[in-house]
This record gives sequence, C-alpha cells and structure tokens, in this order.
Amino acid sequence: MQTNLPVVAPGANEPAPAAPVYATADLAFLLDLAVQGDIRPCDLVAALSVRFSRMLEGYVDDPNRFREVLDETDSVISGSFVLRFIEGATDWAEGDLDVYVDSVSVDEVEQFLEGEGYVTAEEAQERRIYDHGGGSIREVKKLSKPGTPCSIDLIVSRNKLSVFPIADFWGTQVMNFLTGSSICIAYPHTLNHIAFVVPRRSTDWKVPILVGKYQQRGYEFREFDRERELSEEAHW
Repeated sequence: MQTNLPVVAPGANEPAPAAPVYATADLAFLLDLAVQGDIRPCDLVAALSVRFSRMLEGYVDDPNRFREVLDETDSVISGSFVLRFIEGATDWAEGDLDVYVDSVSVDEVEQFLEGEGYVTAEEAQERRIYDHGGGSIREVKKLSKPGTPCSIDLIVSRNKLSVFPIADFWGTQVMNFLTGSSICIAYPHTLNHIAFVVPRRSTDWKVPILVGKYQQRGYEFREFDRERELSEEAHW
C-alpha cells in the first residue's frame, strides 16, 4: 500500500475540525473514516503531511527541505519512526532516525544534515545485524547533533536502491518506509497490528527480544502458513 503525501507546512491547509483526531489517530482508523466519507481524502492527506513534518521537527530545523532532499536522492525513512507515524503515537520515546540511502547519494544527504548541525560520530558503527540478516548494507554512519539528543543513522545500501536493505528486515511490521512525499506499507496487516517473523530470520538470536518489544506495543505475531495456496480471492 502506497499513499502520496504532498509537502504541506505545519499549520498550512490543516483541517480545523477534529484536528486532534488528525494529529494522533491511528492511520487505519483515519483510512476507515475516509472510506466512509466522514473526512475528505484531500484533508486526510494534507493532515498526514503535516504530521510527517512535525515529527521531523524533532530531528531537523527545516523538515520540508529534508523531505525534498529525500525525494531528490531517492532516500527513505524506515524503522520505528514510520510505525509512530502510522499509529499517531505520542507516547513512544523518540529514538534514532533511520535514513536509508543508496551508495551514490549518501554524500548529498550527509551534506544536508551537516548543514543542519549534525556531525559524524568518530566511533566505528556495528552493522545492525538484528535488523538486516543479509549482506545488503555497505555501512552505517552515525550522525549526532552536539548539545541535543538528536541522532540519525545513515544506512547505506550496497547498491543503487536505498530500499534494498529493508527486504532483509526480520519482521513484516517494520517493512514500511516514508519517502519525502509518500508512505509505503509493504504488509497492510501492519495496520491491524498483525506481524510475521520472516522465516529465514526466525532463528536469529535477538529476534525473540524484538518480538517481545513489539508485543508490548500491541502487535500480534502469527506463523506463516507455508502450505497455503493463495488466489486472488484469498484473505489472511
């Protein structure tokens, strides 16, 4: 599932009625309202764009320009940030912002972030094996902003596709990403808080810890049915 989110500055074209609902409601709930005709799709999309920019304000001073840079470089944001966006969650602690870049555009994205006051951490960064089981990552650059708790991980793909490492994620609930102007949810079951551990990652030592983390956030983990034959009419 992919939805376009045109850049809208916070406060601009933001629907006045039911503003708290737009700001904090779960995306699945908002989509249901749109399907039922209770909110206009254009208002929903504009409000989600505002949500995106406001969330980015926790990391950059110019979120709309950052979104433009993401689109110009075909870079994406993934990880818990996207789940917070989907859920409208306000009670999740802000962690590192995970930005996935290709091997060609990493310097351009890093240059923008340096202009925002970020510096590259001197210590070597371990590859995030618990997230990525394959050899899809060239390197991880850790950037921090002195005097603030802000930190951004630039995760560099081994090829010219920034989203390449996302296919190596351990669970379906985190296989989502935001471009500067759209959101992609690879497994729509995520909207119903249903998740699956990728079978080839099920024996990874840290996966049970991560499963517990997301169960505490309300996700139900199910087993893949390896014998089931799917058709166009099939539903999980």
